[in-house]
Amino acid sequence: MKLRGVRPNQALQIALDIHSQSLHGRVRRKARLPQREQSICLMPLGFAVGPREVLELPATVRPSTDADGPVIAKLASGFSGYLRSIGDPDPDPGQITEQRYLADGTGPKPAFYGLIGELDGEPVGYLLYCHGYDLDLGGRVIDIIDLFIQESARGHGVGRLLMQAAAEACREVGGHCLSWSVYRRNELAQRFYKHLGATVISDLEFMYLPASDL
Repeated sequence: MKLRGVRPNQALQIALDIHSQSLHGRVRRKARLPQREQSICLMPLGFAVGPREVLELPATVRPSTDADGPVIAKLASGFSGYLRSIGDPDPDPGQITEQRYLADGTGPKPAFYGLIGELDGEPVGYLLYCHGYDLDLGGRVIDIIDLFIQESARGHGVGRLLMQAAAEACREVGGHCLSWSVYRRNELAQRFYKHLGATVISDLEFMYLPASDL
């Protein structure tokens, strides 16, 4: 299968030797949540890697392929369940289904790209991203759409590896920054991102307008 979003020789198959905090990592689309329910975050590239440790299970990250639709759909379903458990009344409209993944995340001009996090060879998490441009952030950026790690696999550094792989993809196109939004009630995710060095932007408001309204 053809790898998407990252050059074949890019070193994303990285053996894990770092330990990150537990992750309920969900980034939320700008158009889906009321302003009071989301925070805007950004992180310049080059964030530090924490203390090096030897862990029991090897963690790796790879670009997603066309065959990963069922894997991402299953993880996204678990994601929606977690969001519902912390108060999101309607997380399903934004869930990535297998059909949506194939329609929008594959082909010659995908709307987004994917990364799969594996622990001991088994998929346990994913990250979806798209390329963007922001003058305030220095030009080219990567917007993180989704980040989620299964509860049983948290604490092994998979989330950090996925963020590092996204940062590498950003650097490869001359980008300078990662950006995303976070559900305000997702305190575990906010702690994880702040631990990486992310900054919360408090002086901006998300806005959206359906194209059909104009």
